[in-house]
Amino acid sequence: AVKVVQRQEVYSGNDTSVADMWTSIQNGIRERFDKKLNGLQEVDQVVEKIAFCVEDLLIVFELLVPLFPETFAIFSFYETQYKVQIEQKIVPFIQDIDKLKENPGILIFLYNWLEGYEKLLLRAGFAINHFESLRDQLKKSMPYFENHLKSLLVEFLDRAQKLDAALYQPEPVFHAYKTNLPDDIALFLNQQIQFLSSQVTGETLLRFFSVWLTQLQTFVANYSKGIIEFVRKETGLALMVIVINN
Repeated sequence: AVKVVQRQEVYSGNDTSVADMWTSIQNGIRERFDKKLNGLQEVDQVVEKIAFCVEDLLIVFELLVPLFPETFAIFSFYETQYKVQIEQKIVPFIQDIDKLKENPGILIFLYNWLEGYEKLLLRAGFAINHFESLRDQLKKSMPYFENHLKSLLVEFLDRAQKLDAALYQPEPVFHAYKTNLPDDIALFLNQQIQFLSSQVTGETLLRFFSVWLTQLQTFVANYSKGIIEFVRKETGLALMVIVINN
């Protein structure tokens, strides 16, 4: 509303007509989004269709901007309204708690899409403002994906530990046991890291590393404690050396 008033002040004609024009543009943009995205229920379908925005903004920049005085900042107005509509169409997917619990990968999909979409706009020559509101919503919901990462690692560690019978139930004799458990854990984590590092960066990726490290510390502590208690119970030995690789 403030921007509209500012534009009216620099217009020497009918202020009511100018206000009506901005309202008409806003309504037209909203109707275009509704028509383009009508009936789409899945997030991947919505973001695929949203690609039309780049072409629209190119048309506005090339054909519409020359028709308006510079003081109207018509492209900035269109840019802001498109951004508002994009956020309104995407945010409901981020706030759908049941959907996030069922498929937390939605958050990574949207994070990756947002990064790519902003780069696409920049390549098209638009210095568009970043989608900070949308990014904040993704950040607030990211714990759902972090819990998913934790569950995957916990399930894997439990499964790998039980399969590694030699270390899981050591005999009470003094000799070394060779285990593939560290290699299995490293392979599992490398696969997770390679995938996620291609999708997210910066603070978000560091938070994922924190989840992995915290769970690994808990696993190693509990695992070592269990072995030591077993050896002490069966042999009376109070000392044992565990070598951990990778």
